[in-house]
Amino acid sequence: MAICYELQHRLNPFYTGGSVKTLSNGSHVISMCHNSIKLVDLSTLATIQSFDEEEDTPITLAVSPDETTLGVAWRSLLIKQYNLITSTCTRQWKGHLGPVVAMDIDSSSSLLATGSADSTIKVWDMSRQYCTHHFRPGVGVVSIVRFHPSKLLLFSSSIDNNIRLWSLQDSKCIQILSGSHVSPVTTLLFLSKEGGDYFISGGRDQVINYWLLNDEKAELLKVLPVYEAVEGLQLIPEEVSGRGSVTVATAGEKGVLKLWDIENGCCLGSLYSLPESTGHVFSDLLYCHALQSLVAVASDHTLLLYSLKDKSVKYFVGNLDEVLDIKCISGDGYDEVAIATNSENLKVYERGAWSQCQLVRGHADVILCVDVNVTNEMIATGSKDKTVRVWRRNPSSGQYEGVATGRGHTMSVTAIAWAKQDNSFLVSGSLDKTIKLWNVKQLLLSKKTNEGSMSAMFTEAAHNKDINSIDVSPNNKLIVTGSHDKTAKIWSVADGKLMGTLKGHRRGVWSVQFSPVDQCVLTSSSDNTLRLWSVSDFSTLKTFEGHSNSILKAIFINKGQAVASVANDGLLKIWSVKTNECLTTLDAHEDKVWSLATPNDGRSLFTGSSDTTVCEWKDVTNEKRTQEKEKQSDFILKEQQLLNLLQDKDYERAVGVAITLDQPNRVLKALTDILSSSGIHSEPFHATIRSLNEEQLSCLLGYVKKWNTNSKYCRVAQSVLHVLLKIKDPDDLSKISNISETLTGLIPYTERHFDRLSRLQQLSTFIDYTWERMSLSDQNH
Repeated sequence: MAICYELQHRLNPFYTGGSVKTLSNGSHVISMCHNSIKLVDLSTLATIQSFDEEEDTPITLAVSPDETTLGVAWRSLLIKQYNLITSTCTRQWKGHLGPVVAMDIDSSSSLLATGSADSTIKVWDMSRQYCTHHFRPGVGVVSIVRFHPSKLLLFSSSIDNNIRLWSLQDSKCIQILSGSHVSPVTTLLFLSKEGGDYFISGGRDQVINYWLLNDEKAELLKVLPVYEAVEGLQLIPEEVSGRGSVTVATAGEKGVLKLWDIENGCCLGSLYSLPESTGHVFSDLLYCHALQSLVAVASDHTLLLYSLKDKSVKYFVGNLDEVLDIKCISGDGYDEVAIATNSENLKVYERGAWSQCQLVRGHADVILCVDVNVTNEMIATGSKDKTVRVWRRNPSSGQYEGVATGRGHTMSVTAIAWAKQDNSFLVSGSLDKTIKLWNVKQLLLSKKTNEGSMSAMFTEAAHNKDINSIDVSPNNKLIVTGSHDKTAKIWSVADGKLMGTLKGHRRGVWSVQFSPVDQCVLTSSSDNTLRLWSVSDFSTLKTFEGHSNSILKAIFINKGQAVASVANDGLLKIWSVKTNECLTTLDAHEDKVWSLATPNDGRSLFTGSSDTTVCEWKDVTNEKRTQEKEKQSDFILKEQQLLNLLQDKDYERAVGVAITLDQPNRVLKALTDILSSSGIHSEPFHATIRSLNEEQLSCLLGYVKKWNTNSKYCRVAQSVLHVLLKIKDPDDLSKISNISETLTGLIPYTERHFDRLSRLQQLSTFIDYTWERMSLSDQNH
């Protein structure tokens, strides 16, 4: 039996930029993802609802306070209103001449405000479906619109950086707050406290303004410089902040979450900051009352959940981007997957959970390769920043901490591998065409708390072109490298001496790996083939052909008895080492599959692709084999039961068993015998048809459709139809699966049989007439 794998889990993107909204329960978010809007459960990252539009892209969205209505503005200029409970689009219309870039829904969940690039603002009654207000600021793109929570006021700001107050009661602009900001206003907050109503505005001019709103007129009370462009601003409730004064949190271009005391005009400190070396910033800031947490949206599409109660931080990666490498980490009490994506942060997920992600920070550029040591407690990574880094898992916290850094490569580190028997060394390959063997044994045994430096035991100019892959033999004595120069080479660990060159591929070699059980090497190439090479004489032992595109990764699985490979076309193939045959082909991804890994238990496969997804495939070979055996045993028992029933002439039960076994010939024989012995109007024939369930009737009708095409068996087919139409209501028959297709096939042949019998009846009548006339003639003579 072939090796069988089934898709166990797919890690899909859920946020690729744009607006994000959190729901009141704190466990769900609504986000933009490519050409759709997704409602995502953060506990599993599963998509609960998805609102998709073909060939259209969302620009902005708004969620009603009662969380029943979703408003979305699309690039096609359509505004759509969705019901979040029924997941249906309740209304769509074209409201502006330009794209809608700002939206808000009022506190009653009945009015929707839209601000457009056509310099207009419109307010829509969502229940009665008409435009209630049309405002014309006339100064370019309207960047923000906000309803006041308790007054009939609408606030807006445009590219002139002024805040405008619009009266919904008088349908006019009642005040323009000019000169308060000198850059675009990005956020507005409203609050009511003893002494009146207030609001806070923040913008990219690095200031926060505190306003008093009295008799629908705004008065500037305080200007607070924050020394960075403000992209997100949230009010912290007094019961959470523990302060009597107004406290807000800001997030902006420096990637720092800060707390500010507005009334006293001071900074209360930083809560969290993104590493400056990454260059990432915060693009939005939300507050979740249920969790008492801030949700910061980073420019790398990561959602950061910061708890104000216990100061803990959780990461939710909205978009993995291109997945470059994957390795599995299994230890005592933990089972994780390390993923290198198009990012300088290594992402570590817990298998089975897949929701929260641990970001391992330290590299200054994209991580290209990753490997896990034999004890599953350390990770080595290679990056575009030309360094090799080693990370150790802290057993108490489960966090990975930097242990050592290796510098010396002059270009990106593209391949890395640990020693197989111990942690004495690791090897790396680079775009500078060299390999380095790093001594890490003494460094890892030391008790230093700070990150140390690794020294290279040797450096060898290995290939004429880029090195794509590297591996260490199970006995720690050999190294194999694969390169774009169409060769793989084997090196000695002891002195770095070249032992042999594996020549035969017609294009670049993408991956190499030593067999865990035999003295051979597996290579994959852009020439669409896999090869097994002898370590002793460097000759080709076997060639695997079947892929139609470049094979980007190949590994041994099933204790070296099989090979898994992934290619440029997104396919995953499983091969038998013994027979060279492709056992299974799985349609894994929609783009190039760069990464392939298997955990120590060998029961799963992980694939990562340029389509920004990671798939976990479960080996279900044993389960399938068990099911096949059970199915075969059940078939033998039912086959014997059927033979016994036919011998006893218990046709009523025999027909049901024969249908279950999918044996139409025996069904036909049993029905024919009943008709021959009892006739169509007999109770045995009716009882046989009546005893069948809906699924069996569906199968029987399929047989009848086939029998009806042959005049030899049409009598049985028409008899079954006659009884079915007599004992079953039309409504019951309409519920049978594929009934429309069955009737389409039955009607033409039934009409043909009817015409044939009609002609036969006419002919028989003519014979009777002729005989009668002949009788009369004899009497006359």
